[in-house]
Parts: sequence; structure tokens; C-alpha cells
Amino acid sequence: MVARVAALAKLEFSGEEMEAFVRRFQTIVAYVDRLNEVDTGPAGAARGGAAGWDQLREDRAQRWSGREQGLDSAPERAGTLFVVPRVVDKGDAHGAP
Repeated sequence: MVARVAALAKLEFSGEEMEAFVRRFQTIVAYVDRLNEVDTGPAGAARGGAAGWDQLREDRAQRWSGREQGLDSAPERAGTLFVVPRVVDKGDAHGAP
């Protein structure tokens, strides 16, 4: 299988490299097989994570009285706008430094 994937990707490996990749691939497949043995029933998948994560409020629709009520939850605002951190540098449209 490793040789087939390498051929599809147009990669060439020496015999030693191919053997190393086959061993690594077998290790990965064995690990995935082992993960398949883990109980992920209803409680298994939902446990763990940050403390308090399972203590969520009831999700219900609420009517908002206007823009001010929405802006009340903003950590920072400028007039009637939310202020958010800059994620793109002015000099570079791709965000690179």
C-alpha cells in the first residue's frame, strides 16, 4: 500500500526508505486499531475537557431590545461598533510580518 501511495504522489524511495515507511505505516494502523477499542458510547465521548464545560445554560431564544443591548456584552466598543483585535498588518494583506 505504501508503494502505491508513493507512486500516486510521484515519490521515489530507496529500498531502505520504503521499509522504514512500511514500518511506520504499520505502527500508525496498529494505533488506530487500538483506538477503535476505546469505549466512545454516550458518556465516553462527552467526558473530559475543560472544567465546567458540561454546565451549559439552557439554550433559548431571546428578544433583543436594540443595538445597545447587543453591545453591552462587548469587551470593548467604539460608539455603536465592536472593537476587535487587528489580525492583518496594514502593510501586508496576507498577515505576514
